[in-house]
Amino acid sequence: MIVKTISIKTSAAVGNAVRYILAEHKVTPAREPKPTDWRHVPVHLSKSDIDHLMAERSDAILLAEMRKHPDLNIQAFVQQYILGGKNDLNERLSKPVIITNGLRSSSVPGYIKEFQENEKLRQHARKDSIKAYHHIVSFSKLDNQHVTEKMLRDIAQKYISLRGPDCLFLAAVHTDRDHSHLHLIQSGVKVGTGLSARISKQEFLEIKRTLQEFQKDKYRETVRSIVDHGKSRQQKSKNMEAKNVKTHERQEGERTLTSILKMAYATSSSKAEFLDQLRQLGHEPYERNGRIAGIRYNGDDKYRLTRFGLDDKALNDLDLKVDEKKELQSLRSGREQPLDRMRAFDKAREQADKARPLDKYERDEIAEEKAMVENAHMIEREQEQDNEREQSAISPSDFADAEIDNNDIEQEDDDREIEQDDDRDQPDEWSFDHADDAYDIDR
Repeated sequence: MIVKTISIKTSAAVGNAVRYILAEHKVTPAREPKPTDWRHVPVHLSKSDIDHLMAERSDAILLAEMRKHPDLNIQAFVQQYILGGKNDLNERLSKPVIITNGLRSSSVPGYIKEFQENEKLRQHARKDSIKAYHHIVSFSKLDNQHVTEKMLRDIAQKYISLRGPDCLFLAAVHTDRDHSHLHLIQSGVKVGTGLSARISKQEFLEIKRTLQEFQKDKYRETVRSIVDHGKSRQQKSKNMEAKNVKTHERQEGERTLTSILKMAYATSSSKAEFLDQLRQLGHEPYERNGRIAGIRYNGDDKYRLTRFGLDDKALNDLDLKVDEKKELQSLRSGREQPLDRMRAFDKAREQADKARPLDKYERDEIAEEKAMVENAHMIEREQEQDNEREQSAISPSDFADAEIDNNDIEQEDDDREIEQDDDRDQPDEWSFDHADDAYDIDR
C-alpha cells in the first residue's frame, strides 16, 4: 500500500480537510442506475431488435471494463465480470465507513470544533506550528476484489495505533476512484498533554514498513499493493551522492585545466600553436557556430573557454602581428612577455570566477580558511592575555626583595675579591726562610 502525509498549518485548512474526507459524493457508495426496460419505450421494436441492442450494450460495457486494466488477467476478468463475481467496493459497502479515535461528536461541525479545541491546549505554540496531519493510505486497483470494509477498518486502526494512539483521528473510506483508499485527519498535538505529535522522516518510514508487514501477514491476497517503502529516498540519496562525486571530479578537472591553459597561453605565439599544445596534451578543442567554443578535458568533459577568461578577443590577440618596437621590447625583456601573459590570464580568470556563484566545495574551503585564521588570532590573543596576567601577578615588594638579594650577592663578590688580593700581597714561608739565610751570610 502507498502511505502519504500532508501537513496542515491553519485552522481553516483543518476544517476544509474534515469536510473533504466526509463529502457525501466521496464516502457514499455509488449505486448503479436501474436498467431501462427497452420493451416499454414508445418505439415498436421486435424481440430480435431488443436482443441485438442489449448485446451491443453488453459489449460496450465489457470493452470499457477491459480498457481499465492494461495488464488484464483474462481468467480473473471472466470470473468477476462475466460469471457474476463482484469487484467493485461500492457494491459491498452498505453505508459510509467512518473511523474515529478520541472524538465524541458525530457531525462535521462537531469534529472541526474538537480539533480546534484540542489545538488550544498546545504547550509550545508557534506561528507556523502544524495544526493537523492529512494521511492517505491507498491500495492498487488490481486488488479491488480483495479489499473489504473489514480490511479497511483493520488497516485504519493499525495505522492509528502506530502513528499516534493518543491523538484525535478521523478516518473515512473513499470510493470515488478506481482504487480503494483511506483518508485520515490527525490532530497536531496529543490529547491531554498538549505536546506536539511530530515525528521524524525515519520514524515515519518505519511506520509504513510495519504497516505493510501487517498487511502481508494478515491479508496475503493483496499482493499487488506491496511496495518498497524508502526505495525512492534511497535512490534519491544515491543520485545525490553520484552527483556530488561528479561535481567534485569536474572541479578537480577545472583546476588542472586552468594550469594547462595558463601555461599554454603564456608560451604560445599564435592561436594555432595554442590549440596544438592542447591537442598534444589530449584536450581536443570543439567548435560551435564556426568558432572555438571550448575544450574537451581528456576527451570527456566539456569546458567553455569563456569560463577561464579566454574569449574570442583573447584568442585573436595571439595572431596579431607586433611591430619592430614591440619585438625589441620583448627581446630585451626576455621572459617578461610570457609573465605578462600569465598575469593577464590570472586577471581574466579572477574576473570569470567573480562572475559565477561559488559552489558548495569552494564555500567549504573559504569557511575552513576563515576558521583557521580565526583560530590563529584566538591563540595569539590568549598568549597575550597570559603574558599580561603573569606580569600583573608580580607585586612591587617582589621587585624590592629581588633588588636586596642582588645587592647581597654583589657584596659577597666584593669581599671575596678583597681576600684574594690580600693573599697575593702576603709572602709565603719560602720567602721568609731565604731572607734569613741572606741575612746570616751578610753578617
